[in-house]
Parts: sequence; structure tokens; C-alpha cells
Amino acid sequence: MVEKLGTYDELKKKIDEKYTSHQIITTLKEMYVLEKLEQGHIPLYTRTDLTDDLHDKFRFRTDYQIITDAKIKKILKNTKY
Repeated sequence: MVEKLGTYDELKKKIDEKYTSHQIITTLKEMYVLEKLEQGHIPLYTRTDLTDDLHDKFRFRTDYQIITDAKIKKILKNTKY
């Protein structure tokens, strides 16, 4: 648990400490996407200032673009600490 909280604290710093760990955790849990075979992932969540800040900081969009499996893998690779 402490290790996970440390990760959220690092994430808070990356987005200028504008949000609490609770806000970040809740938002990440609610960022559902629909996986459509052969098309990619379609967002099923509502954009917020926090989701916009996450997208801007990590340079990817999941809120209005269909994201292919290859792009998801690249995002995950590039966002690991």
C-alpha cells in the first residue's frame, strides 16, 4: 500500500500537485474504455480538468480518439516510472 501511495505522490507532482491522491485514484478508476476488436479502444468516460491534465502531461489522448492496441502498448511503455 505504501508503495502505491508513493507512486500516486509522484503522479501528483507530475501534474503540479493540483489534485489529491484520492481524486487521481478515483479518476483513473473511472477512465473506462471499450475495446472494439480490430478498431482499438473507445473512451467511455467524461472529460474533466484532471483527465485533460493527465493527457497533456503524458502526451496521449484517450478522451476523443480511438486508440489502437499498438498505441496502448506504446503509451504503457512510455509512462512507466
